[in-house]
Amino acid sequence: MTFRGTPEASTELELALVFGAFIAVTTLFSYMALGASTAPLAGGIDASCPVSPVGSPSLAIVGDVVGIGTPHTTSSPLIDVLRLTVVPVAADRPLDIKQTTVTVMTRDRIAILSYTDTPLPGRGEWTNAGSHAPGEAFDILIGLPEPLVRDAEVSLVIRPEGAGPTILRHTIPVSSA
Repeated sequence: MTFRGTPEASTELELALVFGAFIAVTTLFSYMALGASTAPLAGGIDASCPVSPVGSPSLAIVGDVVGIGTPHTTSSPLIDVLRLTVVPVAADRPLDIKQTTVTVMTRDRIAILSYTDTPLPGRGEWTNAGSHAPGEAFDILIGLPEPLVRDAEVSLVIRPEGAGPTILRHTIPVSSA
């Protein structure tokens, strides 16, 4: 089979050139994409400017999250307040707990709570009932926007300003005290 001088010969040659160019471009792109993610930074990382990776929690929950409520005439008490203790993950980074955003999510509602300095938060508020010193544990009381029934599932998102969020999805037990 001879294609010399026929239109089929130039068509196959063009096809081979286009295919070769495609392979070259994809190889170069793959090499650059993989090489860029493993290449060291010029000059390294400045230790005076700590970096938290996006998505890594900046607080750790210590102990149990407990619902505090008042008994009602029904067999199931309603939960008005949640109590939990959190500690900063990076002890060397100062954390202003008052600049933290607390979000409560239930099956029916999402609420962003406001900070209060009062010892017991009202509905839709939260407070730090414990230490205010950087690096120490914070005892957080959360006044729920609306009462929850016992064993209701709730999600909490606690995000200090400029840091990664701590997310908790939990069925809250009622305190025995």
